[in-house]
Amino acid sequence: MRVRAVVRVLAVLLLIVSVFLVLPTGVAVIYHEYSLIWSFLVPMALVWIVCVPTLLVTRRASGMTITNKGGYLLVSSGWILAAAFSALPFYLSGAMPHYTDAFFETMSGYTTTGASILTNIQALPKAMLFWRSLTHWLGGMGIVVLTVAVFPLLGIGGLQLVKAEAPGPTVDKITPKITSTAKILWLIYVLMTVVEIVHAIHDDVIKGMYIMGENPAMSDPDAHHARGALAKLEHLVVQDLFLTETATYADVVLPASAWPEKDGTVTNSERRISRQRPFRPAPGAARPDWWMFSEVGRRVL
Repeated sequence: MRVRAVVRVLAVLLLIVSVFLVLPTGVAVIYHEYSLIWSFLVPMALVWIVCVPTLLVTRRASGMTITNKGGYLLVSSGWILAAAFSALPFYLSGAMPHYTDAFFETMSGYTTTGASILTNIQALPKAMLFWRSLTHWLGGMGIVVLTVAVFPLLGIGGLQLVKAEAPGPTVDKITPKITSTAKILWLIYVLMTVVEIVHAIHDDVIKGMYIMGENPAMSDPDAHHARGALAKLEHLVVQDLFLTETATYADVVLPASAWPEKDGTVTNSERRISRQRPFRPAPGAARPDWWMFSEVGRRVL
């Protein structure tokens, strides 16, 4: 295993994440939350003090190719280190008094699980609310894929890293070079983000929605704005396990089955595929997600 190459990439990953701290710092300035600025600047400075010398020490790793073992080590370590670092603003600001809570909230954002220890998300300061939303946005594509996009600057091959991050036994590439594929994916992701669905609803561009397994009435940073959009829809279908806050706005609620009631394959938040077999029957009219979705599509067509 080429340890120098692994350490070098981990340093770059943390540097990339630290750069994103500039955005919530700007939000803190805009909303006059000056006491929160140091909560972002201190972690940023800490990373640069540690990682820049690390890059200098490991500069001989340029030109190395990461092995399979190195790829798995890098992906697992990268997610843990990124979450551990990104939790510092929550903890230092006092928004979350316990570091374990801050780490859980950050890891939930990067893995896009949607779980939260917060009971009133809107009570967070604007800068912290923005940082929490940004971790979810970064996790949507994956911080490891973002790191792969800058691999040409490091002189390190990244195919093994993507293999360790991606689901399935093989990796599909849009272009011959994996770094070019990563750049294209992130470009598409940014463009899709620009197409703001909630704003489109308020602008009467979107009339109906089919929401499956998500709860934007609670998870959206601007819950009031999101709920207003949901209430404005001409038709809303929610497919979920519980009657969530979003489901209260729905015209139709489809009862989904729970994890122990499903049969098939499941792709988790790390985008890995696992076999799932039920060990109890679904109650009442509950059905698997794929069955309800396919039935709706079949009947519409």
